[in-house]
Formats: sequence, structure tokens, C-alpha cells
Amino acid sequence: MAKIKKVKPSLVKFFIADDIRLEGGDSPKPTMLGMYADNVIVVQMPEDQPDPTEEAPIAIEGIAILAAFYGGAGTFDGMVSLKLPSGDPLIVNSPTGPMEARKGSAMLFVAKLHPFRVPEFGLYYFSIALDNTAYDFEFELRRGAAPNRSLTQQNVPKKQRSKRAPTKANA
Repeated sequence: MAKIKKVKPSLVKFFIADDIRLEGGDSPKPTMLGMYADNVIVVQMPEDQPDPTEEAPIAIEGIAILAAFYGGAGTFDGMVSLKLPSGDPLIVNSPTGPMEARKGSAMLFVAKLHPFRVPEFGLYYFSIALDNTAYDFEFELRRGAAPNRSLTQQNVPKKQRSKRAPTKANA
């Protein structure tokens, strides 16, 4: 068998979501749940709750980052790193295992961080290195106001809200 000439990817695209799954064998397709199209995650918190700190972090259910590499060929050693807005490391050179790029198709990598510990708001810096060539991605975690109403009651006029039918237990 002829050895494939290793070619570094010429393009990488990053996506961030609540969860990402790769489905389908040799040519997997990603399924993204809760995609953050602008790379900004708004964490809803009550106004009187203080911002997270290293001593008192908060946790969100999780995030997943998809890196789609194009134009590469060969097998690469991958390493993942993640830095906080302060520049302090959260993940340092975590090996991905061998990653294989096939000519003519995208090489996909998903990093799942479930739950995700948040010690501060701001820009986070994700990096994946293939054979010591780093590809970088920034995303933001930002504070947002907690909703005042439940999602089921939001934006529904009172006249249209359905009442629960009585059951034997609550009749």
C-alpha cells in the first residue's frame, strides 16, 4: 500500500453548541443541539447572584466544540488546550489520539465539556494543535438576566393558556 503524503489542512471551521454528535461511519455528519451561531453563550442568572470567581465558580450543563478541517491528508497527533479569559489554563495539551484526514473530505473533531465549569465571564480561547500547528477559536461566556416567567407561559396570552384537565389524583 502506498504511503499517503501528509498535507496540513488549509482551512478549519469551528462551531460551538450545547451538544454535538457525529453520526454515520466513514463520512460522519455532525448533529448540533443548541448551536451558538455568534459564538456567544449567555448564562442566565438572577440579578442578585454575584459573578463567578475561581473560588466560587458556576457550572453550566455543558458545551461542545466542533473543529472541521479541510484540505488535509494523513494522520496527525492532536492536542487540545483551553484558556480562561484571564489567560490561565483550564485544559493544557490534552491528547486527542491520532486524527486521520482523507483527501477530499473533512476531518472532524468534537470536544465535549460536560458539565462546563465557569470561573469567570469573558473570552475563552480553545486551541487544537495538529502535529504542533495550532488552530485557534474564541468564544464568549456572558452574563444575562434570568427570565421572569416560565418558558411554557412566556408570550402566550392568558386566554390561550390551557388548563390541566382534572385527573383522579387531583380531582
